[in-house]
Amino acid sequence: MSNDLIFAGLDVSRETRAKLIKYVNLLEKENDKYNLVGQSTLADVWCRHILDSIQLQKYLDAGSLVDVGAGAGFPGMVLAIIGAESVALVDSVTKKINFLRLVSRETETQVDIIHDRVENIRDRKFDQITCRAFASLNKIFSLTENIKKTSTRYVLLKGEKYKEEIKEAEKFWNFTFKTQKSITDERGVILIIENICKRVHK
Repeated sequence: MSNDLIFAGLDVSRETRAKLIKYVNLLEKENDKYNLVGQSTLADVWCRHILDSIQLQKYLDAGSLVDVGAGAGFPGMVLAIIGAESVALVDSVTKKINFLRLVSRETETQVDIIHDRVENIRDRKFDQITCRAFASLNKIFSLTENIKKTSTRYVLLKGEKYKEEIKEAEKFWNFTFKTQKSITDERGVILIIENICKRVHK
């Protein structure tokens, strides 16, 4: 899918389009150097990575957002470029952090880039948590327990095994969830999760 088709369905400014194009150009240019995404996915980068990230926008509110295991910046950097505010990107891999800093600088996009493992963050809590291809649901809850509030909402991109992940997580956590169909992967979903707390095992 071309960027023209992507933009045709989006209400974004000319400036935002230019930033997204610059982002994709940087990704294509630097992918080998930074080991960012699978080379085969670059052939359909606008659908596989950009639109896949943009589709989360409608499920976010104005609160702070953290992208855990941000990697090349999907979905967090894309969401920041198209207007999300108070966005933090967390990754422990130096190469990925260097690329995120490059994109932030070149696209003039204000994001908080945190070079650390998410479980090491002790002084920050976020209203919303997102990630893509990071870990199982149970592991996501465990690793992010220290950065969530009681009201934190998770907005996650998940693949075809999401039902198995939910069943596994329900053994250890109480939570409510809704699913929305992914517009980029017929087998995938957007998983929106709230009211998360650890189960008490008697």
